Amino acid sequence: MHAGLLQLRNISLSCVHGFSSLKIILQIVYIHVCYCSSALYMSSQSYQED
Repeated sequence: MHAGLLQLRNISLSCVHGFSSLKIILQIVYIHVCYCSSALYMSSQSYQED
């Protein structure tokens, strides 16, 4: 019983670690998407002005 609880705790801890790293990855992707879309928007705006 005790070993089962310990294993369950290890699984939940690894899930939490995976979730936090996934959150970091999502944040990085979100920042890149925002940066790329704003850069494309700015280039399209300057292109239309000519």
